[in-house]
Amino acid sequence: MTLTQNSVQAISVQAAAETVKSRFIGFDGDHCAAGKKAIGVSEFDGYTGRYMPVHTYGVVIVEAGGIVTAGAAVTSDANGKAVAASDLALAAGAVQVTADAAAPALTGSVTPEVINGYALTAAAEAGEFILVKLV
Repeated sequence: MTLTQNSVQAISVQAAAETVKSRFIGFDGDHCAAGKKAIGVSEFDGYTGRYMPVHTYGVVIVEAGGIVTAGAAVTSDANGKAVAASDLALAAGAVQVTADAAAPALTGSVTPEVINGYALTAAAEAGEFILVKLV
């Protein structure tokens, strides 16, 4: 299937390192770190110190870092590739809270793993390209 992206907004970002097209780019101008918020997705390969177009909104083509199902929330792996975000779960050794009075106090609003978009198409393996609706 031919993938067609529909970017609504792109900005120029100075590449902090050599980057690969169709990967999540972090706010530092390098490939986005694992589980972190991306500024967007690179349209072309980036070269250190040069500016590159980065899509920040719309439906774009992103390289998958593993199996991704259509409809899955995606985040970045350590190389800026799209991987399925994990569902919230009780950490190993944690005690489940069953009463409101015993609930721990929570602060902040950002989850540990940040969602960068939602997969519109699926990837059967790493290296395939998928359409992602950026958020």
